[in-house]
Amino acid sequence: MRERNPFLIRSAERISNEDEFIKLFSPKIIEIVRENVEGYSFWNQFFRFQSSPGGGKTSFLKLFSPTVLLRLQEIFKIRYDSNSDIDILFKNLKLLGAFKENGELNVLTMYISCASDYDNISNLTISESKKNRLFISLINARVLIAFIRAFLDYLKITKPDSDFRIELEKLKIVPSAALNIPSDFPIECNGLDLYNWSGKLENIIYREIDGLKNQEEIINEHSGFFSAQLLTESHISYEDSFPTKFAILFDDVQKLAVEQYRFLTNEIIEKRPSNGIWFAERLDLFSLDELWSKDASTGGRDYVKEINLEELLRGKSKFKDFSINVAEKRVARSRDVTLSSFPSTLLNEINIGREEIDDLINRVLDKIKQISQNKSTYDTLLNSIMQNQQQDKYGCLCELRIAQIIIERKEKKESKEPSLFQNEYLVNEFEIDRKKFSQNNANYLLSRDYGIPYYYGYDSLVGLSSSNIEQFLGFSGRLFENIISSKLLGKDSRINSQEQQKILSKEVSTRWKDLNSLSNSNKVKSLLDSVAKFCSSQDNIPGFPYRGATGFALKMEDRKRLTDPVFWENNPHYADIANTLTVAIANNLIEVSVDRKQGKKGDSPKTLFFLNRWICLKYNLSFGYSGWRKVNLDTLGKWIKRGYKEKDNDSLDNPNNTLYD
Repeated sequence: MRERNPFLIRSAERISNEDEFIKLFSPKIIEIVRENVEGYSFWNQFFRFQSSPGGGKTSFLKLFSPTVLLRLQEIFKIRYDSNSDIDILFKNLKLLGAFKENGELNVLTMYISCASDYDNISNLTISESKKNRLFISLINARVLIAFIRAFLDYLKITKPDSDFRIELEKLKIVPSAALNIPSDFPIECNGLDLYNWSGKLENIIYREIDGLKNQEEIINEHSGFFSAQLLTESHISYEDSFPTKFAILFDDVQKLAVEQYRFLTNEIIEKRPSNGIWFAERLDLFSLDELWSKDASTGGRDYVKEINLEELLRGKSKFKDFSINVAEKRVARSRDVTLSSFPSTLLNEINIGREEIDDLINRVLDKIKQISQNKSTYDTLLNSIMQNQQQDKYGCLCELRIAQIIIERKEKKESKEPSLFQNEYLVNEFEIDRKKFSQNNANYLLSRDYGIPYYYGYDSLVGLSSSNIEQFLGFSGRLFENIISSKLLGKDSRINSQEQQKILSKEVSTRWKDLNSLSNSNKVKSLLDSVAKFCSSQDNIPGFPYRGATGFALKMEDRKRLTDPVFWENNPHYADIANTLTVAIANNLIEVSVDRKQGKKGDSPKTLFFLNRWICLKYNLSFGYSGWRKVNLDTLGKWIKRGYKEKDNDSLDNPNNTLYD
């Protein structure tokens, strides 16, 4: 099936057909995950797949469903020609143990959504211990029902004409004598018995949740997560070949009550069932301390592996390769447009005329004369830049803008420490000083100063996505709409730099409005707005000292205070700062880097916070990650409470600064 704009298909839930899902799934992410789990086993350890909304968790889980794996196996077998994406996907899944060496399916996965019913248990007016028993009983029932359904999915493809009731009776489950099972569990049962027992238990718990009287006087509640152990500590047999490895896939784990999450996590770690347990969770579940900590909640133990999908893709090359593969698959599915390359439609060249560039060159030269007070100290350098035959006019403009930064710095130093003799600034000195600045710095400053487009080209689209696939699809969808319209009107489908920036800005406006749906949205928006305005003020400082500010830093002791509930008791206003930061980080609005030894030599490690790149576009900030300034908690509190004020720059890290000014 083809769509007008395939980039608008954002989530795995909307792709019901296995063939379409496989066509759209990029094998790049499996390659990256496989490299990251070296030394771990998907099928007998605990994995926590984490990301902010839109990070690709549910799509990743869906790949391992029995129907998708079996369909992939069939496609791989019957393909006439080598298909690089199918080959890479199948190869990596085989290396992960999803398929045997002979290509047969080796695993069955059970999908459990945590999005419904469980929170109703936490609202019951009963003891915490009874809530826990009802919760884990419902989990056990659903895991075993999911096991039977996975078995039926397997049969529908491998034995489609069979009588499934009879086949269920052939599936035998004999628990180990050492296994602690409920007293009413059917010993030496078959698949049909197991399904009926689990369904009955689920219905009894539903009645309890709804406040209805059960026919049974007593619910035989479970005290632990026995269903996971049952799958590996029982003799499970079937007359035909049958997958021997299992994994239980819990999706939307953040929707469990905090007590339920901790209870289930502790059960898994204590019991250590010999099958795979996977959590797919948005980061908004965790406290701020867990979000920041490298050993969050269960991390750092030999049994548990945390995988943050966005962190895996951090760095332009990884996400760029991944996004190109995703884009190619989407474009191939388009109904109205045929493109040889999506990236090539986003023109990566400044779209301004020669006369306009000449005018800008003269304006930069005038600015340099003004800064240097018409001294001849820099004439040799400026003439060298102007006469360089190896660069085009725009390259000349960029070099002059970098020269302006350096001259601003030198003149500032001269005003503080006047020298007796004015030595000529030589070209080789400039070349040494020039190494501190990038082409991106020049492009960004020209954009700020003169309105030249800055957010254009495929690399900018990659940067704008902040390693989040949903974000990438959102911006790409906007651009692809323009490509479709141009094609239908018989126009050139390529998009110039000005038009790209205009289109991307529209998507940014929509995303900013969408923030209203967040909890604590006004405070989150106030924080983001304040950080952005603060960064912009730093970029206006002569000499461009922070080379494109896009974030701030907290000292480690401030971070510890902010995540200490005991400290909150005496300073309740800091809880508000913590809650606001938690929501911003969890929704990928702020990226965090922990324990960075950056800054002056000898400085203690800091926690760095950078704005999501689409927020940088909203406020015309740089795409770089080098610029930040240290602030204290009270400054953050002011920004959340009443927004940024220019006077805040005078007391960013003052230990005497207080929240209430």
